[in-house]
Amino acid sequence: HVGPGTVDNFVLLDRINPLEFMGFYHDEGLASGQEYFYYIVGEGFSGERSARSHVFSGVAKADPVPPKGWVRINDGSGRVTSLNVTLYFDPALDSTEILISNDSNYTTPAWTPKSISKPWTLVPEPGPIQYATVFVRFRDPAGNESRLYSATVIYDPDQDADNDGIIDPLDPDDDNDGLPDIVEASLSLNPYNADTDGDGILDGDEDADKDGQSNQTEFIGGSDPGDKFSVFKPTSIELNGNTLTIKWPYLAGRDYTLLSSAAIGGGALWQPVPGTYSVVGDTAVQTDILSGVKKFYRVQASLVGAVDFDSITKDDIAAAAVTAAGIPGDNANNQLTPGSIILCHTSSGRYTKFLVEAFDPLVSNDLTIKWVTYNPDGLVYTQGTGLLIRGTYFCDLDLGLETVTDDDFWWSIHTTTTRTLTPTGGALFLKVK
Repeated sequence: HVGPGTVDNFVLLDRINPLEFMGFYHDEGLASGQEYFYYIVGEGFSGERSARSHVFSGVAKADPVPPKGWVRINDGSGRVTSLNVTLYFDPALDSTEILISNDSNYTTPAWTPKSISKPWTLVPEPGPIQYATVFVRFRDPAGNESRLYSATVIYDPDQDADNDGIIDPLDPDDDNDGLPDIVEASLSLNPYNADTDGDGILDGDEDADKDGQSNQTEFIGGSDPGDKFSVFKPTSIELNGNTLTIKWPYLAGRDYTLLSSAAIGGGALWQPVPGTYSVVGDTAVQTDILSGVKKFYRVQASLVGAVDFDSITKDDIAAAAVTAAGIPGDNANNQLTPGSIILCHTSSGRYTKFLVEAFDPLVSNDLTIKWVTYNPDGLVYTQGTGLLIRGTYFCDLDLGLETVTDDDFWWSIHTTTTRTLTPTGGALFLKVK
């Protein structure tokens, strides 16, 4: 029997069949905030009763269900190189306060308003492998507290998450996806996962603000990859006689090349404009002398000390973290802009680097590349420039040929606006610029 009331005044509440009892009894229709007292007595088949249990009590609540949740360190990283981390919490709205501690006994923390994330300093356990654990409880507006949740990581200050030979504390891009960790944090991306959303596109090649420029392109150009109204482009074009002056935003740590072409599209041949730019404050300025021939211009930005095609060796390619993921060349997400560099482990066991020389998705499906393919011993097997691969055709990077068979990649055309450079025949790729 269960009886509510005061300590001295109990009434019969219910009879419970122990064969049907599931471990929880719900007493409903009570006054919220009121304390109720109970005791239990066993009853035999002949009506005989046991001694009653100790009296116990509880306060009725309109919402008696405790909240649930989770906590992740650095958005799910298994290892950290710094004890200063970011905690991420369950964004569900059934809890409004959070209790965080490095100690499961919660000896000192206080409840604080819940947020989606919070900076935190871990305390590692002593030992040859230094584990660090954070403990969390959630509380809802009714005062219900969740069970204890926790997350554990290994503190490893010498970690090299992307195996590039640079330990993470000294590596500005810990997952080698083309975006510095600080930029990934501003976009709510995981700096230890090159493909945060698991869609097969590196975070640097995503277009977070849907403005037609990849996150990496915007970072290099100095625009904000999270703002669709922020794009890298010339700020001024002035013609004085036959002298054309072009200005664009200058950002420290970048180098710029002003390019010109007599045409645009797949057949365009972009060449550096003679001379160099000068810097006035935060603006780069360069001039070109016109000679009566129509020209198109573009400005190409690169990071100082960034990847250089000619400096990439066979060993660099062999050590690259290549995958079978395709590389899009869509109108709205073109990751094969001129100057892009891709490394490849070919279907025949050789190592190739190739550079996109020409491709304009708004004009044609033609892709033109420069390539070098190495034997495993490091000797050059084939190399060349101006290799044209038309839409829907395959490419054999060992021989440097456009083909109709399943060789190293298929330049697949899905629609008039979507295309993918798809590895085939067991070849694997990695875009590094």
